[in-house]
Amino acid sequence: MKALIVDDEARVRKAVRLLVDWEAHQIEEILEAGNGNEAIALIRQEKPALVIMDMMMESGSGLELMTWVDEFAGSTKFIVVSGHNDFDFVRQTVRHGGIDYILKPIDPDMINSAVSKAVSAWRAEEAERSHRQHQSLRLNEIKPIFGEKLLSALIDDKVNAEASLRRLIHDGIIPPDIKISRLLLVQTDSGNNPLLRRFGGDSELLYYAIVNICNEFLQQQSTGIAFRYWGGPPEIAILLWEPHESVTSLISRMNQGIFLTLQFRMHFGISTPGAFPAHLPAGRTEAAEALLRRNLLRHEDYCHYAGAEALPGAGTSMGAGSVAGGETDVGVMTGGKPGLGAVTGGVTGSGTDEVTGRKSGTGAATGGLTGSGTGEVTGRKSGAGAATGGLTGSGTGVVTSRKSGAGAATGGLTGSGTGEVTGRKSGAGAGPGWVTGNGAGAVTGRKPRDKRETAVPLSFADVQEDWRMAVISGTAEALTAAAQHWTQELSRRGVVTPQMLNDWKADALLLRSRLVREALGSQAANVLAELEHGDQQNPSPQPSGYSFSLFAWRDWSLAFMQQLSRALTDRQQKERNPMTEIVKYIEQNYPSDLSLQEVAGKFQVSREYVSRRFKQEYGINFSDYIVSVRIEKAKLLMQNPGLKLAQISEMVGFHDVKYFSKVFKKHTGHSPKDYRDQAEH
Repeated sequence: MKALIVDDEARVRKAVRLLVDWEAHQIEEILEAGNGNEAIALIRQEKPALVIMDMMMESGSGLELMTWVDEFAGSTKFIVVSGHNDFDFVRQTVRHGGIDYILKPIDPDMINSAVSKAVSAWRAEEAERSHRQHQSLRLNEIKPIFGEKLLSALIDDKVNAEASLRRLIHDGIIPPDIKISRLLLVQTDSGNNPLLRRFGGDSELLYYAIVNICNEFLQQQSTGIAFRYWGGPPEIAILLWEPHESVTSLISRMNQGIFLTLQFRMHFGISTPGAFPAHLPAGRTEAAEALLRRNLLRHEDYCHYAGAEALPGAGTSMGAGSVAGGETDVGVMTGGKPGLGAVTGGVTGSGTDEVTGRKSGTGAATGGLTGSGTGEVTGRKSGAGAATGGLTGSGTGVVTSRKSGAGAATGGLTGSGTGEVTGRKSGAGAGPGWVTGNGAGAVTGRKPRDKRETAVPLSFADVQEDWRMAVISGTAEALTAAAQHWTQELSRRGVVTPQMLNDWKADALLLRSRLVREALGSQAANVLAELEHGDQQNPSPQPSGYSFSLFAWRDWSLAFMQQLSRALTDRQQKERNPMTEIVKYIEQNYPSDLSLQEVAGKFQVSREYVSRRFKQEYGINFSDYIVSVRIEKAKLLMQNPGLKLAQISEMVGFHDVKYFSKVFKKHTGHSPKDYRDQAEH
């Protein structure tokens, strides 16, 4: 704490320094000024808690100083020390919030009492200021969360949805005139360690960053709001109510902003448009399902519309991109109105001529629509040329969203005839391949024909027998081949979705449980528990991760099968001949008090089994076998003349030397002493 003494007489300043017990008032630094102007400069710079001032000074009076302090340094307390017993001076001191008016010569008790009062008042106000500041910071932290919870209530809290809507409108979080809206979900991956490390492992901070980036774009045109959804697992949702551009174009711009900041692009699940707010619960389900159904092999598709089928990956494409139910962009073809401009993601590449949403052009559209020929990808008018790669082939054709054209779209849409891929009107021709057969027809974004074929996804049943045989065989070659065949077949089929991977993993766990129970019966529970513990050391890749690698899933499936095969083989070997392990255990623990019950429990077999096997293999029962082991060990120890019989008895598990002698004689025909004597001679 700092104090400032203001007086044009140095001796008065010195007297105040000496009279005040600064240490008792916890004032660490005392400053001095010779006039009011100097004092103002020091107060601005040092911000003292207390000012002790004279009223009459040559440059800048005490009255001017207290007026300035009251107006510009309200937290600073001041005490007047004056040689003038003037009522007006006292009145001005009280008016401007002074603590006391003390006459010269200065009474030590009076000035210390005034300083104590001033310090107490300053500390109380400082505590109140600190409390208010803390409350303000806390409110600033809570306010966004409160808004997010109100928005979440529109989705999952029917009881409070109406009240939440009123509060959201009242607080200006959303406009009052929303009629139709969409709900978008931004895919998040809490297991993405490289990205999390950039935020110190704090996933909340990562979500906060993504929400802020999205809101920068959404708030430019007041088109929506991004928020944390609090109704379930961590999710980032976007309420979109009045897009001034196509949804895909907006997402593309947001994703570019995210990429510039985080070096990652996000996947977006997009609901169908619906009445606000009634459609929001269903919209969230639609958006979540769209993310689960996205084709992980199509690495450049980031917009996933509800109701769109997963399209084959590895460069194939249907029409100009995905088929959904709302808007048309290059890269996303639907049955509604055309979008504007070329949108990257669904349509990407390294060498483009023109990819447009409205007017025709010629050239090679590369990437999602890739190739070496010429052609046009347009949102409204027709043209001619070859769209190759994603739409691959040697013929000519047009890919358009509104009007017809002619030519062969081959490859992803493969065939020898002519045809058209359009968003609204049909054309004629053969578009065989995975899209149609040998007949004529069109592929449209509004009313797909019944004959359109889709890629057949791979089910676990297709490879279950391969996995089962590989696990049972236990050979490295069979296990590797099974894992390799699975991932190769997935790639060949062209469709892998997060939902498929979740189902695959669940089916693999069911297969594991069935194989273990069939092979081990009552011992299966212990083995399954061990395998589940092993799963923590070999976790599967995230089905909904930011990135997807077939190689990672191949490696996981191989490790999964290897672990299962080892567990079955080890247990089955022990089951086939546990006596070897039991005998080894007795050899190592014969000095202990071994019981039939203990040993049977140790090796997870019945007492009857152990007793029966000892009779079969050794011709004696379990107890006699242990005694025979102890006697043989005793014989070896007796060769050491330094060991007494009592010591030997204890060392081989007999705690009574007399009983030991009796048993020894029964088994050898000699007492321990006679046996030792004979051995020595």
